[in-house]
Amino acid sequence: MKHFLVIMVLIMFVPSCTILAQHTQEISDIEEVKGSNIFLAEKYYRELNYKKAIERYKLELDRDNSNKARVFKKIALSYAGLGNAAAAEIYVKNYFVEEFNPNFLDHEGFDGIRNSPEFIRLTTTFLPKFNAWWFLFIYITFVGIFVAIIINFNKRIDFIARIFISTLIFTHSLFILHLCIYGANYQYKFPHALYLSSGFAFLYGPLLYLYLKRITLKQRFSKIDLLHFLPTLILLGYLLPSYLLSSRTKLNFIINGETNDYAFISESVILFLVSAKLASLIIYGFLIQKLHFVAKGGYHFNRESKNWLQIIYQIHLAFILVYIVYAVLTINGYTVGFLYHLQLLCMSIMVLFLGYSAYIQPDLFSGVYFKGNRLFKKYETSMLTKSLSIELKDQVTMLFEEEKIYRENSLTLDTLAEKLNTTRHSTSRIINENFKMNFNELVNIYRIEEAKELLLLDKKNELNIIDIVYKVGFNNKVSFSRAFKKHTKTTPSQYRKFLQSNF
Repeated sequence: MKHFLVIMVLIMFVPSCTILAQHTQEISDIEEVKGSNIFLAEKYYRELNYKKAIERYKLELDRDNSNKARVFKKIALSYAGLGNAAAAEIYVKNYFVEEFNPNFLDHEGFDGIRNSPEFIRLTTTFLPKFNAWWFLFIYITFVGIFVAIIINFNKRIDFIARIFISTLIFTHSLFILHLCIYGANYQYKFPHALYLSSGFAFLYGPLLYLYLKRITLKQRFSKIDLLHFLPTLILLGYLLPSYLLSSRTKLNFIINGETNDYAFISESVILFLVSAKLASLIIYGFLIQKLHFVAKGGYHFNRESKNWLQIIYQIHLAFILVYIVYAVLTINGYTVGFLYHLQLLCMSIMVLFLGYSAYIQPDLFSGVYFKGNRLFKKYETSMLTKSLSIELKDQVTMLFEEEKIYRENSLTLDTLAEKLNTTRHSTSRIINENFKMNFNELVNIYRIEEAKELLLLDKKNELNIIDIVYKVGFNNKVSFSRAFKKHTKTTPSQYRKFLQSNF
């Protein structure tokens, strides 16, 4: 009985082991087939049997977990070994999408096709071309960004004016950086630079126009002025999906032009944007020209300020003219790289000029020029000669009557001294001797006179007293009422009633 049971167990166990072994061998065979593609491909590649190597490498690409970057490299080198430069070019590009390493083009495996048009195109397209000029432009970019930050935080410059001019400088700097990245073939290293400055293509004209409008006409920024930025907002909204794409998707588009159904800018859209930017520059060019003539004939600008604004206008005009030629030729299908660089040059000159101005005479950005270099020491009390006192008195008058600095509720004697580039003591002395009053009295007189003018013009009682308080520079209604009564012998409300009954 025992022997019978042993025999039965063996009869059942042996076939099971055989089936299990066969199944294990089948799995092993399948895994060997899957893993053998790359093994055999490498074997054929070492034997210089490039055709069979390519076949095996392409089979390896079908595997989900294959190292595509490595396989693309070997296929490219295999085609190069066969002398097929066109196919090698395709797989070099595919490799760059997976792993961008332009040093791969130095591989000795490409020696056989190195002089072919396809390989020359690869080296021209993908190898960095950084030189002294690009280094200079990159330097100008960071100078521009630094200047934009400095101007934006310089409280001596009118707040609205400095927002516009600092944004203009930053936009110029961003455009220069964008051109540098593409000019030096670094867009493949930094694929997120795609459309870096394109979204701000319509800002150049509006920013300069609104800045000049602010310092020449002294107009406040209103809600209607926001319409100048509507084209930029629309363009940014259109480009937003592209900005949010992964770096690999962008790199694939830059190298192969493959969109994968994503919203990249097509050639027709690019031509439209070039035309739209051209129209924007021309339209704002005429508007800026009108403001330039206003500044040129304005009595509140001295000769130095007018010359400064003249240079800004001329640099911008040169940029417009260069872009007109560039746009016309581009729309008609011509390649004009030198005009591309001329745009870069015009913007660089603008950034450097504004940077120099910010360092030497920051007050120019508010449309004011003060004699004397800001790098030198302030005027001391002992240096306050009669002629200098008269000059500084004229500057005080201009600041109050033309710049209306009394509207700044944070205005102090120290602030005024900074604007005059002299000491607090000298400033106080100038006001006492020339205006026969102290600093606070001078400020309050100008504030109250404007408040009286606003009340006179407000015939429909549309302005609240508190609105007038803040508009003319007071911090609260109590101080305003006290100063108003001191200078007019009546309260603001009584003065308004008096005007209504007599006018």
